[in-house]
Order: sequence, then C-alpha cells, then structure tokens
Amino acid sequence: EGVPNEVYHAANGISSTQVKDARVSLMYFNARHVEKTIVKERSPVLDMGNLVHALALQPENLEAEFSVEPEIPEGAFTTTATLREFIDAHNASLPALLSADDIKALLEEYNATLPSQMPLGASVDETYASYEQLPEEFQRIENGTKHTATAMKACIKEYNVTLPAPVKTSGSRDALLEQLAIINPDLVAQEAQKSSPLKVSGTKADLIQAVKSVNPAVVFADELLDAWRENTEGKVLVTRQQLSTALNIQKALLEHPTAGKLLT
Repeated sequence: EGVPNEVYHAANGISSTQVKDARVSLMYFNARHVEKTIVKERSPVLDMGNLVHALALQPENLEAEFSVEPEIPEGAFTTTATLREFIDAHNASLPALLSADDIKALLEEYNATLPSQMPLGASVDETYASYEQLPEEFQRIENGTKHTATAMKACIKEYNVTLPAPVKTSGSRDALLEQLAIINPDLVAQEAQKSSPLKVSGTKADLIQAVKSVNPAVVFADELLDAWRENTEGKVLVTRQQLSTALNIQKALLEHPTAGKLLT
C-alpha cells in the first residue's frame, strides 16, 4: 500500500506481464525488463487501466499520479463565436469614432465658409469685373492709366494669395484627420482619447489577444487545456470522460457482492 504505480511495477518480482513477455521471447524479456532497452510506451488503454487500478486499490494516490482535465468555469471563452460576441458587445459600448464621411462633411462645411478666390477672368471685361471687386488696397493700378489684363490679373493673384486655403477633403481617414486638426485641433484631440474598436477578424489566437487587451483577467478554455496538456509534472493525463468512466467502474466494483468485500 502507498506505493506509486511506477515504483510498484518496477519492483523485483515476476508479474503476469513479465511471464507473458518471457513466453514471447527471452531476448525480448531481457531487453524490456532487465536491460531496459525497450521502453514501455504509454497508450490510452494502459492509462485507462492504470486509472481504474488506482481508483479500485489506491484512490488516495489519484492526485499524485494522475492529472485530471480541468473543468471549464462558467463564463470562460470556449469558441471563436464567444470571442466575437464579447468583442461585438465591447465595440458597441465604445463612443462612436468619427467616420471618414463625418470628417469629410466637417471639412467641406469649413471650406464653404471661406471667401472664394476671385476669378482671373477669361476676357478683359471679366478680369476688370473681378478687379473692381478687390479691396482698395489691392487695386494698385493708378486711375487714369490703362488697365491691362496682365496688370489686373497680377492684383487679383496678389489678393487671392492672402485668402485662407481650403483644406483637402479626399484621402484616408487618417489623412482627413490631419486636415481636421488644422481647423479644429480640440475635436481631433477628443477623438484621439476615444478607444479604438477591437478587430473582429483574424485567427482565434488574434481574437484571444484582442480580448486580453481589454480584460486581462478573462479565462480562456484553450489556455486552461493547453496548460494541462503541457503536463510539467509528468503525470498521466486523464480526460473528464475517462474519469467518469473509471468512476463508474469503481462504483460497480465496490458494489459487487464479492469484489466489493476485497476492496473495502
């Protein structure tokens, strides 16, 4: 009693397995049980047998020799669909970001408030009409002198240069934000304070990292199972289905009128 399975099976003595191996071949018996050059490989069947053996004869050793698949706690993320559901709910709770169309509308609204540039005119008469609308300080041609198209256009161009340039209304959202920062830096600063929505595309690993970025304490079924499978202590891994089956066998043995008396 109290001897781990591996120690028990490694102890001196002739087991039924050794007798069977000797009947197959004495060379095989020597290589496996004496020289140890043939390593006994684990298999699900052998692991299940060891589990039933432990539950029937040494249930107190179960935790020391076996690692049972962890239960997935309620609320843990198990599938890609549950990850996306969380991300969608998170994104819906965020203050809405200005879209490219929203920013473009603000830029166009600003441009509409700017004074229009004075047209140079396609004829002398059109150029003269524009020149006459210039503020006096830009009407530099002396009265009584000839108003040539070239001289008038020079005055119009000089005036147009002083007008505020319209902001660009095309490009990516980031490019439009740069233009908006020129005319409304406070609004752009407020926009920068908003959280960006999480991406809903990518691999399952990408989605896990996205969820972790806003909720580091969240539990992921994949991580629990991966940590269990790493099996750093070298125990026999037992799934919950295997444990359930083994416990049913244990119960049947304990309730058996003959076997139960030997086990209790």
